[in-house]
Amino acid sequence: MNKLQAYLEHECRNKEINFEKLIDKLPYKKSRLYELLNELIQKNKAVKIAEGIYKLKETETIPIPHEIIKLSNKLKKAITRKFKFTALSVLFPFVHHTPYSITYTAYAEKGSGEDFKDAISRIEPKLTVLLNPKKSDIMLIINEAKENKILVIRENNYFYGKEHGIAYPDTAFVDLYFEVSRDKIPFMKSDLKEILKELMLKDLINYSRIMRYAHERKL
Repeated sequence: MNKLQAYLEHECRNKEINFEKLIDKLPYKKSRLYELLNELIQKNKAVKIAEGIYKLKETETIPIPHEIIKLSNKLKKAITRKFKFTALSVLFPFVHHTPYSITYTAYAEKGSGEDFKDAISRIEPKLTVLLNPKKSDIMLIINEAKENKILVIRENNYFYGKEHGIAYPDTAFVDLYFEVSRDKIPFMKSDLKEILKELMLKDLINYSRIMRYAHERKL
């Protein structure tokens, strides 16, 4: 650990680091400070979030919604076909502008959607489940039935990057980006950037995995 890292962990933990303010406080020339900060970035200890603004990375796990974990555990016992809870099912804790209605997403093997829908309805009878809906179908349920939680099941074969039926945070982000950019679910596009920034700050991105999966999804 270099002296700069020790200083930042003591003085700037969970805070944004302003380069100009930092240069006034530390006995480094600008070129040397840039060099040290870049070393921390290369070692995956810090991230540059804007011009002249840095932050130390935080390593932690995402608190997956309890109902999603419960569903995943019970579905593994009830159905042998592949499935993956993804998108906001995993990333909802990172949503900055809390929506009136939460649209969870699960991917299921082609041809198994009805089986999953029936099983989920038995496990969570109060949860509205839609199979391969359009965005307009989701909006109708939100506006007419005033439901604040909806689970969307999509039949496809995109199961890369998951464990125990739940997507990794980075592959969940790729799926969320796909759903939002293709206008398949109601969600603020501006929040995508904020979610990605949080994932980076919390060291929850595997870059080779996210690039491979984005390529697979043709993004």
